Amino acid sequence: MHRLVIISTVGASLLTNYARYVKIDQMKFLDSIGSFDEEEFDKYVRLIYEFLTSDPETIWSKSAELSAINRILQKELSDDIDEIELMFLVSDTPQGRMVCEVLKQLFTKYHKKLNGRKIIFYYDTIKDLSYSDIEHVTKGLPNLMILLSQWIRSRLNMGARVILNVTGGFKAEGVYAAFVGFVADIPVYYIHEKFKDAIRFPPIPNVIEEFRSRKEELEVILHFIEEFYRSIMGSQK
Repeated sequence: MHRLVIISTVGASLLTNYARYVKIDQMKFLDSIGSFDEEEFDKYVRLIYEFLTSDPETIWSKSAELSAINRILQKELSDDIDEIELMFLVSDTPQGRMVCEVLKQLFTKYHKKLNGRKIIFYYDTIKDLSYSDIEHVTKGLPNLMILLSQWIRSRLNMGARVILNVTGGFKAEGVYAAFVGFVADIPVYYIHEKFKDAIRFPPIPNVIEEFRSRKEELEVILHFIEEFYRSIMGSQK
């Protein structure tokens, strides 16, 4: 039995795409989720799940994480793979929990197999990663690295092939997660809105040599780093 594991950071694009679809203010909707009681929370999980699965042809395009996973599978899914495990790292926020509850329904009820291969779904919360203030950022990011390291080590020890998808979430999450992936020497992917394709980052020691003749991908890397520092500076204002 051969297993392909894709570990993904999670953002809010599914929620903002839903808000755009029903023509409500995206930021106001995101902010309102924190005030939902359980009944209203469950109602929106159901509504967003219905939005996500309303058209089978567009499911993979309705969030950044899903779009990247779809592209990664197109590139990396080989004939010897029997199982696909999709693992999601979610921020310690109501918004993160809502996204993953929707994805849980998607992969345990609707999309339980892909091309005959069983899909295994799992997610966990990164303690204290909430971006409500600087303290939660500085506490949460190390927890992200710890949890991710544990996941990678566990799955590699099982003999699985592990791939990291750092498309979703804040840029800071992506940079920290990518660092762990580089150290673990596993494939790290990021899908950039400009090129609409999943870019596989080269191992750190070979970055300069590998990208000398690949200008577009180097631009993606530089943009990724720039946005990371912008997010840090913005949070300090």
